Amino acid sequence: LAGDWQLEAPGVAARRLAAVGSWHQLPDLRFHSGVVTYRRDVDISAEHLAGACPVWLDFGEGTPHPEEKLTNGMRAWLDAPVRDGAVVVVNGQPAGAVWTAPFRVDLRPVLRAGRNTLEVRVGNTALNRWAERPQPDYRLLHLRYGKRFDPQDIDKVVPQPSGIIGAPRLVY
Repeated sequence: LAGDWQLEAPGVAARRLAAVGSWHQLPDLRFHSGVVTYRRDVDISAEHLAGACPVWLDFGEGTPHPEEKLTNGMRAWLDAPVRDGAVVVVNGQPAGAVWTAPFRVDLRPVLRAGRNTLEVRVGNTALNRWAERPQPDYRLLHLRYGKRFDPQDIDKVVPQPSGIIGAPRLVY
């Protein structure tokens, strides 16, 4: 299911995606913080639904991130396949949510034989929107109270990957 998705975001025209990927790489969504909807149709045969086994929408395991020395703060050393959380809806019915491993949802209870509409509503953090804002000017604050703190790496804030990063697949 890595390709042929429709991407919808507030205030932006819907578009077809040849392959899923981070929306922060799209110029008009680079600084978007909020929810974006990925939508596509998928055909399921009756024989796949005949058994009692789950039908997983599996986003993958994620990608290990090489550990770096941090001067402050924390970081997860795994880049998740869904950034940062998602609600999965099939045929208008909620199927589950994904925000941590295992990055998968059982779609069996909401699937039907034939064509199904699959929606993945992915939300990210406010960091991408924050990255667009100009750096604060602390001159007046420093003049009035003196320099009492140093902003912690605020100059390094950049938009982060957001959306479906991995290659989703159906696992029967």
